[in-house]
Amino acid sequence: MKCWIVNWTTEFFCDLFALYTLGPAYAWSHLHLAATRGEDPFKAPTLSSGSATHPADGAEREDFVALIRQSGFRTPAVTSVPGNFNAPDADFQLVAQAGRANLKLAALLGAEGLNVNCGSPITDRSAFREHAALVARGLKRIAQDAAEMGLRLNVEAPHRNGLCRTLEEAQWLMDAIDEENVSFLLDVTHIQAGGATPAEAVRAMAGRIGHVHLRDGKGEDICYVPGDGEIDFRAFFQTLERSGYNGYCAFELEGVGETLPERRASLERALQFIVAQTGAVTGLRAAALI
Repeated sequence: MKCWIVNWTTEFFCDLFALYTLGPAYAWSHLHLAATRGEDPFKAPTLSSGSATHPADGAEREDFVALIRQSGFRTPAVTSVPGNFNAPDADFQLVAQAGRANLKLAALLGAEGLNVNCGSPITDRSAFREHAALVARGLKRIAQDAAEMGLRLNVEAPHRNGLCRTLEEAQWLMDAIDEENVSFLLDVTHIQAGGATPAEAVRAMAGRIGHVHLRDGKGEDICYVPGDGEIDFRAFFQTLERSGYNGYCAFELEGVGETLPERRASLERALQFIVAQTGAVTGLRAAALI
C-alpha cells in the first residue's frame, strides 16, 4: 500500500508556500474550512483497521495559527458555523463536537470569544419556541465548554437568515440559554431588518453585548458599505457608549467589491465614515476586518 507520507508532504509544502505568498488571507480561508467541517480537526482519520491514513488537521492548523500570530494580526473573536441544533437532520453530539473544535481554534488564536449563529430558519413562526428550546440546549452545552476554556460565546441574534428574526425572539433565546458567559453578537443590519433600530437593540441588550458587526442596509438588503444605507450610526454609537460597551466593532462587508483593491477601497471608505459618525465618542475599540 502506498504510504500517505509522500502525498501529505506535498500537500503540506503547498499549504506552507501559499501561506508565505498569500499570507493571512489564505490562512483564514483554510481555518474557516477546518472549523466548519463538522468534525474534530484534531482527530486523525483512520482506516477500518485502525491505522492512521493522514496526520491530524490540527498539525497544519497550528502552523496557520503560528503564521497569523507572527503577522501581528489580532483576533478578537472567531466566527463559526458548527451546525444548527434545530435542523431536521441535526445530530446533537456532532454539532456540539464541532462547536468544541471551534472553541479550541478560538483559544489557539488568543480570541476572547466564539461567534455562533442562532439556529436554522423556520417558516412556521408558531413553532419558534419549540425550535428555540433545541437551540438553547445545544448552545448551553457549547457555552459551558467555552467557560472551561475561559471564552465567551456570542450569539448572532436576531439574524435575517436565522431562527431568531426579531429582537424579542433573540431575547427569548438568550434567556433560555441562561449562561453567564453568553452574550449577544449585535449585527446592526440584522437588527434593522428585524424591525428595530440598532439604538433600540443596544438599550434592550444593555450589559449583554459581546461583539458588534458593522455594515449598512436598506430594508432587508444588508450588503451596503456604512454610509450608503439607512442606518443611523451616530445614534447607534452614542447609545452604545452610554451603555458602557467597550468591546470590539468589526466591519463585516459582503458584496462590496470583486477585487482586493475594490474591497480595500470599500473598507477605507467605511472606516472614514464611521470615524466621522462617532465624532467625540470614545472608549470603543474598532477592529476593521475584511
